[in-house]
Amino acid sequence: MHLKGGAFLKDKTIEEVLYGVGSNRYGVIRCHARKVVANRQQVCRNCNYDKHVEICHIKDICDFSVTTKLDVVNHPDNLVLLCPNCHWEFDNDMLKLVGTAGLEPTISGL
Repeated sequence: MHLKGGAFLKDKTIEEVLYGVGSNRYGVIRCHARKVVANRQQVCRNCNYDKHVEICHIKDICDFSVTTKLDVVNHPDNLVLLCPNCHWEFDNDMLKLVGTAGLEPTISGL
């Protein structure tokens, strides 16, 4: 995915692509994340629901330094597909990621 001027988006930092305030300030980062997982099976990693899934950052975007490049924030090992219910439970600490480095994480209930 390219920005105007031919720059690769993955080489940009969070600070370089942030815009505005509020929930949409990370819109460019989330759009890039969807491109990274576009070839994955579109199924929730926790419950196998396959009608609608969302991209979820294991380490939240706001937990990275603004000087972090998008290829780190949106590394495949930091992204997991979850249905809306499991995504909400994950964001509210009701689901825990279990797995080892280098493997796509699995989800299990607490």
